[in-house]
Amino acid sequence: MPHATNLSSQTQTSRMNPTFGFRWFAPEGIGSNAMFRINGKRIVLRSAISWGWWAPNGLFPTDEMARKEVLAAQSLGLNCLQFHRNIGHPNVLDEQDRLGLLRYEEPGTGSAVFPKGISDIRMAATDQTGLGGEPVTFDQKYEVEKILRMVRRDRIHPSLVVYGIVNEYNPTLTNPAAYWLFHQIREIDPSRTVVLHSGLDSRNELAMLPYSTPTIFLAENGSGYSGWWDQHTVGGQAYIRIICI
Repeated sequence: MPHATNLSSQTQTSRMNPTFGFRWFAPEGIGSNAMFRINGKRIVLRSAISWGWWAPNGLFPTDEMARKEVLAAQSLGLNCLQFHRNIGHPNVLDEQDRLGLLRYEEPGTGSAVFPKGISDIRMAATDQTGLGGEPVTFDQKYEVEKILRMVRRDRIHPSLVVYGIVNEYNPTLTNPAAYWLFHQIREIDPSRTVVLHSGLDSRNELAMLPYSTPTIFLAENGSGYSGWWDQHTVGGQAYIRIICI
């Protein structure tokens, strides 16, 4: 009889050996004299969207291509790029860490976090605990796992300054799923700004600032103002980001 292997006694692990660095990036003075600061100095973000279509395979960059993207952005006078609609590749973040270019990261398909029939989900807008916002369906669970794994993997990169959940989608702020997800992200990485959506307009925006009180978020107040506005313009061959506070 063949010998049976006791799989329960085996330990399976995966390892990464990334470069680790420190920096501090956060909005300050919202509502009075708003600005971004990095390591104590004011910075104005000049950014553009990277769609992640890499030559020659269209799927992932070689180290050479990753470096070319960073150098091309810097030659245009940009100090930031966006991973747009897709989780970024680690070798791109490695190059940005080395060469000094900031990054904003979206997971792609973030709208799947929110249940269908979203307008029927009602709760007090002042309840920011996330109670009842846990993922239920397969697509919700899959997307939440994708986002949280993105945060775990990439939180060590000093070039990464903002997590964005979804592009051009305005979930209602009475939906507990948004608050629930933000709390999960905070548990993994409290050091970064997290925003609910980019594009479209400033309505239904939700943001979480680094090391802010767990029950306090920047939320759109009915006038279109939340303290964060992340917009991109469309024209010609380029998408340009305007990130304001």
